Amino acid sequence: MKILKLNLSNISISQLSSQLILNNKISVAVCNVNTLVSVDKDKMLEHVFSNFTFRVPDGMPLVWLMKKKGQFEQERLNGMKILKNTIEAGLSKQTKHCFIGTTDFILTKLEQQLLFLYPDINIGGLLAPPFGSQKEIEDFVDSNINEILDSDILWIGLGMPKQELLMKYLGKYETNLVGVGAVFEWVAGTKKNAPQFLQNNGLEWLYRLIKEPKRLWKRYLFDFLYIVKILFFKVLKLSD
Repeated sequence: MKILKLNLSNISISQLSSQLILNNKISVAVCNVNTLVSVDKDKMLEHVFSNFTFRVPDGMPLVWLMKKKGQFEQERLNGMKILKNTIEAGLSKQTKHCFIGTTDFILTKLEQQLLFLYPDINIGGLLAPPFGSQKEIEDFVDSNINEILDSDILWIGLGMPKQELLMKYLGKYETNLVGVGAVFEWVAGTKKNAPQFLQNNGLEWLYRLIKEPKRLWKRYLFDFLYIVKILFFKVLKLSD
Protein backbone atom coordinates (compact mmCIF):
# COMPACT_ATOMS: atom_id res chain seq x y z
CA MET A 1 0.00 0.00 0.00
CA LYS A 2 1.50 3.32 -1.12
CA ILE A 3 1.40 6.38 1.14
CA LEU A 4 3.04 9.31 -0.63
CA LYS A 5 6.10 7.56 -2.15
CA LEU A 6 6.51 4.90 0.53
CA ASN A 7 5.06 1.50 -0.39
CA LEU A 8 4.17 -0.17 2.92
CA SER A 9 3.82 -3.94 3.32
CA ASN A 10 0.65 -5.50 4.70
CA ILE A 11 2.03 -8.31 6.87
CA SER A 12 1.58 -9.69 10.40
CA ILE A 13 4.31 -10.14 12.99
CA SER A 14 4.10 -13.94 12.75
CA GLN A 15 4.40 -13.84 8.96
CA LEU A 16 7.35 -11.46 9.12
CA SER A 17 9.20 -13.51 11.75
CA SER A 18 8.62 -16.68 9.72
CA GLN A 19 10.08 -15.02 6.64
CA LEU A 20 13.20 -14.02 8.57
CA ILE A 21 13.62 -17.47 10.11
CA LEU A 22 12.87 -19.64 7.07
CA ASN A 23 14.20 -17.63 4.13
CA ASN A 24 17.38 -15.87 3.01
CA LYS A 25 18.10 -12.41 1.65
CA ILE A 26 15.11 -10.80 3.36
CA SER A 27 15.42 -7.07 4.08
CA VAL A 28 13.08 -5.22 6.43
CA ALA A 29 12.79 -1.46 6.85
CA VAL A 30 10.89 -0.34 9.96
CA CYS A 31 9.11 2.88 8.93
CA ASN A 32 7.63 5.85 10.78
CA VAL A 33 6.48 9.35 9.81
CA ASN A 34 10.09 10.55 9.51
CA THR A 35 10.71 7.72 7.03
CA LEU A 36 7.60 8.71 5.09
CA VAL A 37 8.73 12.35 4.84
CA SER A 38 12.37 11.51 4.06
CA VAL A 39 11.45 9.11 1.26
CA ASP A 40 9.00 11.61 -0.21
CA LYS A 41 11.70 14.31 -0.29
CA ASP A 42 14.65 12.23 -1.50
CA LYS A 43 14.68 10.29 -4.79
CA MET A 44 17.72 8.29 -3.74
CA LEU A 45 16.03 7.13 -0.53
CA GLU A 46 12.87 6.32 -2.48
CA HIS A 47 14.94 3.99 -4.65
CA VAL A 48 16.70 2.44 -1.63
CA PHE A 49 13.46 1.69 0.22
CA SER A 50 11.68 0.39 -2.88
CA ASN A 51 14.21 -2.43 -3.15
CA PHE A 52 13.67 -3.84 0.36
CA THR A 53 11.59 -6.99 0.74
CA PHE A 54 9.32 -5.41 3.36
CA ARG A 55 8.63 -1.87 4.57
CA VAL A 56 6.58 -2.22 7.76
CA PRO A 57 4.68 0.45 9.72
CA ASP A 58 6.30 1.35 13.02
CA GLY A 59 4.47 4.58 13.86
CA MET A 60 0.77 4.39 14.70
CA PRO A 61 -0.08 7.18 12.21
CA LEU A 62 1.07 4.88 9.40
CA VAL A 63 -1.00 2.01 10.82
CA TRP A 64 -4.06 4.30 10.97
CA LEU A 65 -3.52 5.42 7.38
CA MET A 66 -3.24 1.81 6.20
CA LYS A 67 -6.45 0.90 8.00
CA LYS A 68 -8.20 3.91 6.49
CA LYS A 69 -7.14 2.65 3.06
CA GLY A 70 -8.61 -0.79 3.72
CA GLN A 71 -5.83 -2.75 5.47
CA PHE A 72 -7.96 -3.22 8.59
CA GLU A 73 -5.90 -6.04 10.12
CA GLN A 74 -2.53 -4.29 9.95
CA GLU A 75 -0.75 -4.09 13.30
CA ARG A 76 2.09 -1.87 14.39
CA LEU A 77 5.41 -3.60 13.69
CA ASN A 78 8.01 -1.69 15.65
CA GLY A 79 11.62 -2.80 15.93
CA MET A 80 11.25 -4.14 19.46
CA LYS A 81 8.31 -6.36 18.53
CA ILE A 82 10.08 -7.69 15.43
CA LEU A 83 13.30 -8.40 17.33
CA LYS A 84 11.68 -10.23 20.24
CA ASN A 85 9.21 -12.24 18.15
CA THR A 86 11.87 -13.28 15.67
CA ILE A 87 14.31 -14.33 18.39
CA GLU A 88 11.59 -16.41 20.05
CA ALA A 89 10.55 -17.96 16.73
CA GLY A 90 14.14 -18.90 15.93
CA LEU A 91 15.17 -20.45 19.26
CA SER A 92 14.26 -24.01 18.28
CA LYS A 93 16.18 -23.63 15.01
CA GLN A 94 19.22 -22.03 16.67
CA THR A 95 18.91 -19.03 14.36
CA LYS A 96 22.15 -17.06 14.62
CA HIS A 97 21.89 -13.31 15.21
CA CYS A 98 24.46 -10.57 14.63
CA PHE A 99 24.04 -7.02 15.96
CA ILE A 100 25.72 -3.94 14.52
CA GLY A 101 25.38 -0.41 15.86
CA THR A 102 25.73 1.90 18.88
CA THR A 103 28.75 1.31 21.17
CA ASP A 104 30.62 -1.62 22.69
CA PHE A 105 29.17 -0.71 26.10
CA ILE A 106 25.57 -0.79 24.85
CA LEU A 107 26.15 -3.97 22.88
CA THR A 108 27.53 -5.67 26.00
CA LYS A 109 24.42 -4.64 27.94
CA LEU A 110 22.27 -5.80 25.02
CA GLU A 111 23.92 -9.22 25.03
CA GLN A 112 23.48 -9.57 28.79
CA GLN A 113 19.80 -8.73 28.60
CA LEU A 114 19.13 -11.00 25.63
CA LEU A 115 20.88 -13.91 27.35
CA PHE A 116 18.78 -13.24 30.45
CA LEU A 117 15.54 -13.21 28.44
CA TYR A 118 16.53 -16.00 26.05
CA PRO A 119 19.25 -18.24 27.54
CA ASP A 120 19.32 -20.36 24.36
CA ILE A 121 19.78 -17.46 21.95
CA ASN A 122 22.54 -17.91 19.37
CA ILE A 123 24.48 -14.63 19.16
CA GLY A 124 27.03 -14.69 16.36
CA GLY A 125 28.45 -11.19 16.61
CA LEU A 126 28.33 -7.78 18.30
CA LEU A 127 29.84 -5.02 16.19
CA ALA A 128 30.18 -1.32 17.03
CA PRO A 129 31.13 0.63 13.89
CA PRO A 130 32.78 4.06 14.05
CA PHE A 131 30.56 7.13 14.37
CA GLY A 132 31.67 8.41 10.99
CA SER A 133 30.71 8.60 7.35
CA GLN A 134 28.82 5.94 5.46
CA LYS A 135 32.11 4.97 3.79
CA GLU A 136 33.77 4.42 7.17
CA ILE A 137 30.85 2.23 8.27
CA GLU A 138 31.05 0.21 5.06
CA ASP A 139 34.81 -0.24 5.47
CA PHE A 140 34.23 -1.48 9.01
CA VAL A 141 31.60 -3.91 7.74
CA ASP A 142 33.95 -5.19 5.04
CA SER A 143 36.61 -5.88 7.68
CA ASN A 144 34.06 -7.93 9.68
CA ILE A 145 32.18 -9.47 6.77
CA ASN A 146 32.88 -13.10 7.71
CA GLU A 147 31.31 -12.61 11.13
CA ILE A 148 28.28 -10.97 9.53
CA LEU A 149 27.80 -13.60 6.84
CA ASP A 150 28.11 -16.41 9.37
CA SER A 151 24.87 -15.18 10.95
CA ASP A 152 21.33 -15.74 9.71
CA ILE A 153 20.00 -12.29 10.63
CA LEU A 154 21.89 -9.01 10.89
CA TRP A 155 20.12 -6.51 13.15
CA ILE A 156 21.26 -2.94 12.37
CA GLY A 157 20.85 -0.15 14.91
CA LEU A 158 22.36 2.89 13.19
CA GLY A 159 19.28 5.06 12.75
CA MET A 160 17.67 6.19 9.51
CA PRO A 161 19.07 6.54 6.83
CA LYS A 162 22.47 5.06 7.74
CA GLN A 163 21.07 1.63 8.55
CA GLU A 164 19.03 1.52 5.32
CA LEU A 165 22.04 2.59 3.25
CA LEU A 166 24.04 -0.19 4.89
CA MET A 167 21.24 -2.65 4.11
CA LYS A 168 21.47 -1.61 0.46
CA TYR A 169 25.27 -2.07 0.57
CA LEU A 170 24.87 -5.60 1.98
CA GLY A 171 21.96 -6.53 -0.27
CA LYS A 172 24.11 -8.77 -2.50
CA TYR A 173 24.67 -11.23 0.36
CA GLU A 174 22.34 -13.98 1.60
CA THR A 175 22.07 -12.68 5.18
CA ASN A 176 18.71 -11.29 6.30
CA LEU A 177 18.81 -7.60 7.21
CA VAL A 178 16.61 -5.63 9.62
CA GLY A 179 17.04 -1.94 10.52
CA VAL A 180 15.78 -1.33 14.05
CA GLY A 181 16.95 2.17 15.02
CA ALA A 182 17.16 2.77 18.78
CA VAL A 183 15.98 -0.72 19.78
CA PHE A 184 19.43 -1.85 20.99
CA GLU A 185 19.39 0.85 23.67
CA TRP A 186 15.85 0.02 24.76
CA VAL A 187 16.65 -3.68 25.12
CA ALA A 188 19.96 -2.90 26.84
CA GLY A 189 18.21 -0.58 29.29
CA THR A 190 20.44 2.41 28.52
CA LYS A 191 17.33 4.26 27.29
CA LYS A 192 13.68 3.86 28.25
CA ASN A 193 11.04 3.19 25.65
CA ALA A 194 7.73 5.03 25.80
CA PRO A 195 4.97 3.49 27.97
CA GLN A 196 2.70 1.20 25.99
CA PHE A 197 -0.40 3.39 26.32
CA LEU A 198 1.48 6.29 24.69
CA GLN A 199 2.68 4.01 21.89
CA ASN A 200 -0.84 2.69 21.29
CA ASN A 201 -2.22 6.23 20.99
CA GLY A 202 0.43 7.54 18.62
CA LEU A 203 2.18 9.63 21.28
CA GLU A 204 5.57 7.90 21.42
CA TRP A 205 7.03 10.91 19.60
CA LEU A 206 6.02 13.17 22.52
CA TYR A 207 7.73 10.92 25.07
CA ARG A 208 10.92 10.82 22.99
CA LEU A 209 10.82 14.58 22.43
CA ILE A 210 10.62 15.20 26.18
CA LYS A 211 13.54 12.81 26.75
CA GLU A 212 15.74 14.15 23.92
CA PRO A 213 14.53 17.65 22.97
CA LYS A 214 17.81 18.94 21.52
CA ARG A 215 18.20 15.97 19.19
CA LEU A 216 14.60 15.56 18.07
CA TRP A 217 12.78 18.91 18.04
CA LYS A 218 13.92 19.90 14.53
CA ARG A 219 13.05 16.52 13.06
CA TYR A 220 9.54 16.50 14.51
CA LEU A 221 8.87 20.15 13.65
CA PHE A 222 10.02 19.88 10.04
CA ASP A 223 8.23 16.56 9.50
CA PHE A 224 5.03 18.12 10.87
CA LEU A 225 5.36 21.19 8.64
CA TYR A 226 6.02 19.01 5.60
CA ILE A 227 2.89 16.94 6.21
CA VAL A 228 0.84 20.12 6.78
CA LYS A 229 2.14 21.51 3.47
CA ILE A 230 1.12 18.36 1.60
CA LEU A 231 -2.36 18.41 3.17
CA PHE A 232 -2.73 22.12 2.38
CA PHE A 233 -1.95 21.64 -1.31
CA LYS A 234 -4.19 18.57 -1.43
CA VAL A 235 -7.10 20.64 -0.11
CA LEU A 236 -6.34 23.39 -2.66
CA LYS A 237 -6.31 20.83 -5.45
CA LEU A 238 -9.63 19.36 -4.35
CA SER A 239 -11.17 22.82 -4.26
CA ASP A 240 -10.23 23.59 -7.88
